[in-house]
Amino acid sequence: MGNPQLRVFRPNFFLTLVRPGKELPPDTLQFRIPMDPDFSIIKAVWDYLERQKKVRQPAYGKTAA
Repeated sequence: MGNPQLRVFRPNFFLTLVRPGKELPPDTLQFRIPMDPDFSIIKAVWDYLERQKKVRQPAYGKTAA
């Protein structure tokens, strides 16, 4: 049936990478996320960061010694 149309997902919000106010480990990033989007949109953006940018999720519940 011909070539399918390419679709680009563009959310109507931005995740802003910010400089932390306090010292963080060198492998840690801090984002400013608006309160508008629901969890499924944040999860989709996080999946993109994992696949494309090789960013790993933090280990929740574990603290640095």
